[in-house]
Amino acid sequence: MELKKNSGFTLLEILIVVSLLAIIAAAIIVFLNPMLQINKAQDSRKKSDLNVLKKSFEDYYNDKNCYPTLEKVCYNAKSQYAPNEAKTCNICGSNPLSPSFTPYMTALPCDPESPKKEFLYQVDDLTCPKWFKVYSELGYKIDPIISELGCSSESCGPKPDYGFDFAVTSPNTEPEKPSVFYCFNDGKNCNSCGASYELCLTVLSCKVYKKYYPNLSKCCEDNTCATIYHCITTDGGCRQCSIPSECIVSGQCKEKSPGKYDILSGACQ
Repeated sequence: MELKKNSGFTLLEILIVVSLLAIIAAAIIVFLNPMLQINKAQDSRKKSDLNVLKKSFEDYYNDKNCYPTLEKVCYNAKSQYAPNEAKTCNICGSNPLSPSFTPYMTALPCDPESPKKEFLYQVDDLTCPKWFKVYSELGYKIDPIISELGCSSESCGPKPDYGFDFAVTSPNTEPEKPSVFYCFNDGKNCNSCGASYELCLTVLSCKVYKKYYPNLSKCCEDNTCATIYHCITTDGGCRQCSIPSECIVSGQCKEKSPGKYDILSGACQ
């Protein structure tokens, strides 16, 4: 009597098929991540629009020997993103208050995430600018262009807030960046870690939380910081220290009067 062959799957075969399906499903989710795709699409539009804007500003300069003043391209008089910097404003062609920039552009660009995010325009002079910078914030934070520009951790833009990671500028300038970076370190405090984002990445105490910031106040806003003290240094700078005596013992603090120093609590900008 001939036995019938078992036509079912073995447990091993089932496990292999399930594993393959799981891998394929995960790959599809990553590839089709809707938020990621939206961010990339918006970023592509931002970069394209600002490069076109940059060209139109160069055309304007060739005609006028000045770059556009704030009122020529902005819908507001002063930017909400850089309240301490008078020579900035926001560009958004779809805003009802936006001026016309013809014949250089039929319509000024607008951040696709407006009004949540806006293009920030900065110039050096209010009457006849000789350089310009236009900043934007991207959604895809590992876009290679961010590190190429040196704008990691949203470290480009007018100080002290910075807050942008993409920019176009006139040929005679570059995006503004901080001279000191900060990290939330393994001691759960915010301390300076180097003159650049790349240098901070090499600091061992910063690698636990991997949180990097262009200024101390932003670091302390996002994390719980101990009180930080500072003093005016002999070279006119500002030194950070964890306790007042550390500032004095360092020998780098400038004496206000014999034996007395300006020891400050708060951010060192």
